[in-house]
Amino acid sequence: MINNRKSISTGVERIFRKRPDGLWQEVINHFIHMSDKEGNKISKLDRSYLGRVYKEAGVNENSFHGEAMWENPETGAKIRLVALSNYQQG
Repeated sequence: MINNRKSISTGVERIFRKRPDGLWQEVINHFIHMSDKEGNKISKLDRSYLGRVYKEAGVNENSFHGEAMWENPETGAKIRLVALSNYQQG
């Protein structure tokens, strides 16, 4: 089966899920992408882990711990998130 493979690569996807407390939980997914000689592509989730906790940023609010732009899947609006320091994950 491995001889039929044309290429193998990896990828990372970062998503945010809204928590019940109104904050956003970062989820980092690692994928393995494979394609065979015929050009068929398969992606498999290798691992997933929790990242930082974020909140929606105010007008001039920044964070030393990180910032991200995210499209809210519920409303379709783009929001700017800022990471919180020393906040409980999960």
